Amino acid sequence: MWEGAEVGRVFRTIRAAWSGVLMANGGYTASSGALAVAAGYADLVSYGKLFLANPDLPRRLAGRLPLHDPDPDTFYGGDAEGYVDYPFWDDLEEEAAGPDADAGASTACGTSASDGTA
Repeated sequence: MWEGAEVGRVFRTIRAAWSGVLMANGGYTASSGALAVAAGYADLVSYGKLFLANPDLPRRLAGRLPLHDPDPDTFYGGDAEGYVDYPFWDDLEEEAAGPDADAGASTACGTSASDGTA
């Protein structure tokens, strides 16, 4: 995750040796990923665990919508639980709105803040 002088030193060392595209990965939040790119430490940031729990992650990050917390107990084995059962934001809004509610209704996911970590 992008934080601290030591991480900056490591990224500067990699940048000095590598002129290609550099992807950072590992526990980034929306804001720490943006900082890593803005500081020039990385060209892009991957969000693996956050994508598992938030199939519409780009929309959630762009809209500062709440994020689901990933459930590590469902990673890499078992059945489809944890891979295909996290709801999309639109599904949550429709569910909260119900058949007679205004289209503009929204709900929280019961999850981490929009800058959640994974």
